[in-house]
Amino acid sequence: MIIRGFLLGDAPFFPGRVSIASHEGRVWFLADTGATRTLLLDHDAQALGLTMSELEPASLHLTGIGGSVRPFVAREADVQFTSTESIEVPWRQDLLVVRPNAAEVTPGEVACIRRLPSLLGRDFLRRFRFVCDCRSGEVLLER
Repeated sequence: MIIRGFLLGDAPFFPGRVSIASHEGRVWFLADTGATRTLLLDHDAQALGLTMSELEPASLHLTGIGGSVRPFVAREADVQFTSTESIEVPWRQDLLVVRPNAAEVTPGEVACIRRLPSLLGRDFLRRFRFVCDCRSGEVLLER
């Protein structure tokens, strides 16, 4: 089974469908082997119609290349990707939704973080063979 992604510039992306409670929509995930966890950025959560008040604050704090973010937990989120055989590949887990922590970062840093995509982390990627060949333009996940 193969899930095909694509390159935007030299960055590997996979389109997925995210369902959290009664909110659903398409999210473009950047495959990030440096990210421990898959993260949904707040602007993608808002595009799904989800408000941060519907989520519970996470007990951990995250800092990454984009700066400091405040994580919230979306319980039992469903993330689905479609294989080349038109088979839905479901993944259900608690998903971290992150937003910039305005108390800890400057307005310029907040603006930079808001431009970042949601991340497909190693918690998902390790279930597959991940191929990203920039020369051929091939991006895929294979079971």
